[in-house]
Amino acid sequence: RRQTQQSHLERLQSLSASIKKVEAEHGDVLERLAAMGFSNSKLNASVLLTHDYDFQATVEALERFKSMSMD
Repeated sequence: RRQTQQSHLERLQSLSASIKKVEAEHGDVLERLAAMGFSNSKLNASVLLTHDYDFQATVEALERFKSMSMD
C-alpha cells in the first residue's frame, strides 16, 4: 500500500510540474482560453497538454467537459 501511495504521489508531482511548464510556456494560449470563458486554469493547462497543444482540440474537449458538468 505504501508503494502505491508513493507511486500516486510521484504521478501527481509529475502532473503538477507539467502543468506549471504549460503555464510558463503557453500562458498566451491559456489567456485565450480564459477569455473564451474557460476559467479553470489548471484544467485548461492539463487539457492543452493532453491534446499536444492543439488549440482547437483543447477547446472542443473543454466544451464537452463543460456541457457534461452542466447536466
